Amino acid sequence: MSLSPFAQHGFSVRLEWGLAAIERLGPDADCIVVVDVMSFSTCVSIAVDRGAIVHPYPWKDESAQRYAEARGAEVASGRQRFARGWSLSPQSMLAAHQGLRLVLPSPNGSACAYRAKALGKAVYCAGLRNLRATAAACAPHARVLVVPCGERWP
Repeated sequence: MSLSPFAQHGFSVRLEWGLAAIERLGPDADCIVVVDVMSFSTCVSIAVDRGAIVHPYPWKDESAQRYAEARGAEVASGRQRFARGWSLSPQSMLAAHQGLRLVLPSPNGSACAYRAKALGKAVYCAGLRNLRATAAACAPHARVLVVPCGERWP
């Protein structure tokens, strides 16, 4: 365990940005909360509220289709607000239904959730729609890592 001043070891709730947070602070957390409120977290919240199961996936390429097929799921396209089918537009999730299995690829929230899942930790997706439910789910955990993630620019 590193004693870096950025490790935040003295706190039960820690906050750090993006994939670097998952890599550096995730192994020491009991649960990881991914926050990407503009699209990913909102889409997950709407879909889950409607009974769907969402599988995060970091890449928007042909591997997403293979990942979806292996899970008996459909795959969402990129952010296409007026496109037919599933996308990173929360509007598209209004048609989600009980039993839908959906792979939701994105380089931000979904990539962080995918990596956090690989650590074997409890992973929650938080946004404005489900803030209280997420807080309640995290309450039993001693060490919570909150990971805001969103647009990444060069």
